[in-house]
Amino acid sequence: MNITPAIAKRIAITKGVGFLFGLAGLISLPYLWPDADWMIRWGILLWYTTLGGIVGIFGVSTRHPILKMDLCWWVLAPFLGA
Repeated sequence: MNITPAIAKRIAITKGVGFLFGLAGLISLPYLWPDADWMIRWGILLWYTTLGGIVGIFGVSTRHPILKMDLCWWVLAPFLGA
């Protein structure tokens, strides 16, 4: 896979948005679940950052490698959610 500046920029933006969601979870988790320890809080932060990267990668690939056909967003979205 050839990493171009546009792909790297897209992945960086989605990871940044995921980091912000994870940071919101890290900060709000003690209010929602007082017994949560630091490992769960860090896990939420890193999970949403990783999920942002996955969304950035999936948004780039719109062509199925085996079927050799373009896939619409409504076909890719359920695979990303699963």
